[in-house]
Amino acid sequence: NEDRNLLLSHVLCEVTEDQEHPDEIVSHIQEWQKLGFRFVADDTIGTLAAQALGKEEPNFHTTQQLERIVGNFGIVKVDMSWAGHLLFLAHPSVATRPALRQEILSHARDEDEVYMAAGPSLRKLNIKHSALLEEFADWAKSMIAQGKKICIEMSVRQEDANCAFAL
Repeated sequence: NEDRNLLLSHVLCEVTEDQEHPDEIVSHIQEWQKLGFRFVADDTIGTLAAQALGKEEPNFHTTQQLERIVGNFGIVKVDMSWAGHLLFLAHPSVATRPALRQEILSHARDEDEVYMAAGPSLRKLNIKHSALLEEFADWAKSMIAQGKKICIEMSVRQEDANCAFAL
């Protein structure tokens, strides 16, 4: 019993975004939950954000796709591309490129446009930063209202000018 409690207090089961969920996923999750297991939705991304990034492959964790099953998760994790490229403008791919980071911030601050690194230069995504922030805020408020914890898998620091702009 002690070993079981230790296991259940430290193990989270992630449901990933790269495969379609079977129709019975909710009942499967609920059966595991009856045994004490907790579940996490991995790499959630806003529908608008996924479109802005041009994600061609199926993603079964857009906020819209997750609506029918999100009630079964205690934690929802934010996709790195959503958080890094589109919201906080501080994706790790530009962490060591201060000139690009500054240019990304300038476009968002001055034009309300989102750009992301594409090799040595930037690519315009043709989406308003404010629209992406609004999508995230609406989703985050909904998750909080449902008692969910939100995990952003990157460092978000107020002393970082790009992150501070989004905050």
